[in-house]
Amino acid sequence: MRHFILTLIFMTTFSLANSQAIELELKPVNKDYYVWITSLIEGPANWLNEPHGEIEGTAYRTCITTSEIYNSLYLEEVTFGTEGCCKRISSKKKLDLYELFIKFGLTGEVANVEFSKWVNNTTFELKIHSQVFSISIQQNKATIKQMN
Repeated sequence: MRHFILTLIFMTTFSLANSQAIELELKPVNKDYYVWITSLIEGPANWLNEPHGEIEGTAYRTCITTSEIYNSLYLEEVTFGTEGCCKRISSKKKLDLYELFIKFGLTGEVANVEFSKWVNNTTFELKIHSQVFSISIQQNKATIKQMN
């Protein structure tokens, strides 16, 4: 009976750790360029019901950069007009991958960060060291869940 209870406690703890969600602050970035872009992928468009001047829609883009072997993750919000015309970056923010590694107990270098897919216009998945993470973007923060 004691083994059963210990096993149950271990499994419950393990499943809670796996379903853990954390929030990280998105830090504003004032860069005009990126030195080495590994991937730049735009998510689905969010078309506005009522245009704001020339802006008829918005979308997020993920930008993964590499310096030597280390990765960085930037999230850009872009705006566009009629039929996707005149795209402009309205904001750039950085998600601190070092903090993500610490919060989820990932070991090794902050490298091997790969974009997987967009789930919707504010949520995407990343693969880091064979682990999948779901990242939901809000105004100044991101909610991150480990999927496996």
